[in-house]
Amino acid sequence: MQPIKKRKSSASGSRQTSACWEHFIRLPDDLVDAPTAACKHCHKKYLCDPRTHDTTNLNHHILKCSKNPLVVSTDSTQTILTYPSVDGKLVQVSSRFDKKACRSALSVFVVLDEQPFS
Repeated sequence: MQPIKKRKSSASGSRQTSACWEHFIRLPDDLVDAPTAACKHCHKKYLCDPRTHDTTNLNHHILKCSKNPLVVSTDSTQTILTYPSVDGKLVQVSSRFDKKACRSALSVFVVLDEQPFS
């Protein structure tokens, strides 16, 4: 009989875990037949048995999950809000600015609401 080999500890201490587990919850074994994880955002279930499955499918889901707040939409009509720092304060700024639309909206505001020019 051969002796059982123990896993070597890594230099950084305990074994590293995948970042995908911040977005998934492992389901209890009494509820499912095989080890399964559910997405915290859309609640889809994926197999996560460490011997037969890797976390690759979980990582791919995170990149495509429509309800994940960290996924940036590729829709060209959507603007992306950024928060640059001005004097230590965060200011909300749109990444797309249309000068003509702004002037038009300002003129409608002044004329229709009878606002002073100053």
